[in-house]
Amino acid sequence: MHASPPSGAQKSSHSGPVILLVEDESTVRDVTRALLESVGYRVLSSNNGEDALRRVALEGQRIDLLLTDLVMPGIHGAELAQHIHEISPTTATLFMSGYAQANVLQRIDFRRAHFIRKPFDMKGLLSEVAEILGSSAETPPLMKSPARRCIDSGTDPV
Repeated sequence: MHASPPSGAQKSSHSGPVILLVEDESTVRDVTRALLESVGYRVLSSNNGEDALRRVALEGQRIDLLLTDLVMPGIHGAELAQHIHEISPTTATLFMSGYAQANVLQRIDFRRAHFIRKPFDMKGLLSEVAEILGSSAETPPLMKSPARRCIDSGTDPV
């Protein structure tokens, strides 16, 4: 019997560090995935925590970074991170959220995770991801590309 990928899950063909992107808002998920792939990261994306956990169980591969929304229906981001760390203790975590209330931020163990506030800009996200992965994974092949230099300079690479 062949298991099909979870609904809302997509797989990238890139060969850089692997990022599991979990975001329930499709526009944010699609734009973020495209940005990360454009600089060479391999991105697995899911639209909720349950799908992300099924995806990790099915694929059984190394995840370098969990990039997840904190506030989602079902399994919230902090609970998802706990499950992922049980499976893969070395996976780094970057939470993203537009909510900055204390009750949301209390869910984060800042000794093990990072946080970026939504809305974020391309440069800020790429900088945060590169910093987190700097010591735990190889630099993606396109990080030195002209597009990356445009992003760093604040100009549109397209």
